[in-house]
Amino acid sequence: MKNRISKNITQNMYRSIDAYEKMIEILNVKRKDDNRTFSSSDRQKIFYRDNRLCQYCEMEKESNETAYSHRISWEDAEIHHVEQHSHGGQTILANGALMHKDCHPKAMRKVEEFAEWWKSRKRASHALD
Repeated sequence: MKNRISKNITQNMYRSIDAYEKMIEILNVKRKDDNRTFSSSDRQKIFYRDNRLCQYCEMEKESNETAYSHRISWEDAEIHHVEQHSHGGQTILANGALMHKDCHPKAMRKVEEFAEWWKSRKRASHALD
């Protein structure tokens, strides 16, 4: 009796896994990037690509005359996912922006505001090419 119950549980588990995998395939779900943190090498590339300037402050500077950008020390640097990792944003150089640990936006409105600014800045730089 015990073996039969165990066998039924195992069969049901495998059916559930098969059903889940079929659902993912049918819906064509984009899986998240497994790597949530930027490598040390990528962090260095972004650090120097962004000229050691806080990119959130760069955005603020454009809309506020009294705001200023500040250089970031390596110890105070954080890399921000422009498109949030939780929303499918990849951990790649193009999706990383340098920010001072105290400036790194946490509120959704500020995160979205920064993402829009970042995308518009990229469009403008491509227009110059």
